[in-house]
Amino acid sequence: MRLVAAKPESKPVPDAVRGVLNSVSPVSLRAVVERIAVPRVYRTPENAAVRGMVVDRLATSLARDRRTLRVDDAGNVVAGDPRKARVLIGAHYDAVPGTPGADDNASAVAVLLAAAGAIGAREEVCYVAFDGEECGLAGSRSFVERVGPHRLESVHVLEMVGFTDRRPDSQRNPVPMVQAPTVGDFLGLVGSHGSQPLLDHVLATAGHSAIPVYGLYLPDVPAAMIRRVAPHVLRSDHAPFWAAGIPALMWTDTAEFRNPNYHRSTDTPDTLDYVFMAEVARLLIHTVLTSLG
Repeated sequence: MRLVAAKPESKPVPDAVRGVLNSVSPVSLRAVVERIAVPRVYRTPENAAVRGMVVDRLATSLARDRRTLRVDDAGNVVAGDPRKARVLIGAHYDAVPGTPGADDNASAVAVLLAAAGAIGAREEVCYVAFDGEECGLAGSRSFVERVGPHRLESVHVLEMVGFTDRRPDSQRNPVPMVQAPTVGDFLGLVGSHGSQPLLDHVLATAGHSAIPVYGLYLPDVPAAMIRRVAPHVLRSDHAPFWAAGIPALMWTDTAEFRNPNYHRSTDTPDTLDYVFMAEVARLLIHTVLTSLG
C-alpha cells in the first residue's frame, strides 16, 4: 500500500470548466443534506420517502421527467444507462438505525446531485443513488450483477464526504502500515490495483483543488488479504465493482477515523463542512469532464 498526496498544479483551469465548477454552492449542498438527514433505514417507509425525494432532485438536476429515471428492484435510483455509460457516479442514501445520517451518507448524495446538475444528462454518464449499503451492500451488489459484461471505464463512489476537523491529531490513521496525515482536513481516495490509472487521473486533477487530497493505492493482492489488514476499505459500494474487475474509487472523509458522530444520533447537518463538500463536488465534476474530453 502507498499513500500519495496530490501536488499543486499551476496550469489554469479552462474558463469553460471553471464556470461549471463555480456553479457549485455550499448553501445548496446544505439544503439537500437537511432534506435527506432523517431516519431512513433500508426497506422502511422513511427510506422510501427519501428515495422519492432523490428521484425528484435528480429529475430537476438533469432536467428530466421522472419517467426517464428508474428505481430498480433493489431500491437503487438510476439515471442513465450503465450499459452505455463510460462513467458512473454513485452514493448510498440509506442510513443505520438511530441516526439522521448527515455525513453518512446525506453528504455524499448532496455531492452526487450537485455533480449531476453541473455535468448534466449525458449518455456517457450514469448517476446512481444506491440503497441498502448499510445492509451488506445490497443495492450495489444487485446493480453490479445486472450490469453484466459491460465494463464501465470509471466508477466514483462517494462515502461520507462532509466532515472536517482541523485541530492537531484530529485524524486517526485508517491504514497503520502507511504514514498518514494527523489533521482531518483532507479528502481520501482509495483505489484497487486495477483502478490505478483512474486514481492517477483524479490526483492529477486534484492539483487544482483548494483542499488536500490523498490517494491510497492498494496492492495487487486478493481482496481477502486486504480485508484482513484493512477491512474498512472494502465496506462501501465500490467493493462490488472491484470484485467485478471494474475500475472504481471510494471518495471519503475517512468516516469514524475522523468523525466522532459516525453511526450516532449526533450525525446532524450542523456538524458538516459545506465549503469542503463544495470542493469535493468541484473535484468530482472536474475529473469527469476531463475524462470525457
